[in-house]
Amino acid sequence: MHEQKIYSRFDQILEAKNRFKIVGSGSEERKRFFLIFNYCLNSLKDEYRTILNKTYFERDYEYWWLDYYCKSSYYRKRHWAIIAFVRLFELIYENVNDYSFNLNYSN
Repeated sequence: MHEQKIYSRFDQILEAKNRFKIVGSGSEERKRFFLIFNYCLNSLKDEYRTILNKTYFERDYEYWWLDYYCKSSYYRKRHWAIIAFVRLFELIYENVNDYSFNLNYSN
């Protein structure tokens, strides 16, 4: 998948996550989304998961990465973290039937 499409798809996933947070917890689609989202995030390498969490989900400090990486290393690792997440998310969310996941999962 082309780089621009991956970043665009990542933005769409983040928008869906925010939209589903607003919607009530009863929706089966919402449960499926968060089950797969969390599975994909937790399946990443620890370093990639940390980068995505601290950059997009638990954003306490914008430049948190300065204590760990030089600028080029951070951007490179963030790039690969996004690619890995989007590819896994699309593989599961868009291609696997609902019955493959236990929707009794609680968020």
